Amino acid sequence: MIYSLYITKDATGIYTSRVCVGSDSEPIIEFESDTISNAIRGVAEQELSGVVGFHIWYRALCLGTI
Repeated sequence: MIYSLYITKDATGIYTSRVCVGSDSEPIIEFESDTISNAIRGVAEQELSGVVGFHIWYRALCLGTI
């Protein structure tokens, strides 16, 4: 299954990451990081069974799928 990672910038050096199953679902994981790359690394370190990748979203842009 491919989940979606939504990254939003709350302030300088503060990014909130939310992992969702679909675009309208409640986040199953939510955490803060200091950079976008750390947000991506942070979700990659999570143990989610059955997940084969993530669609990565920043604001309204899809940055890609990993």
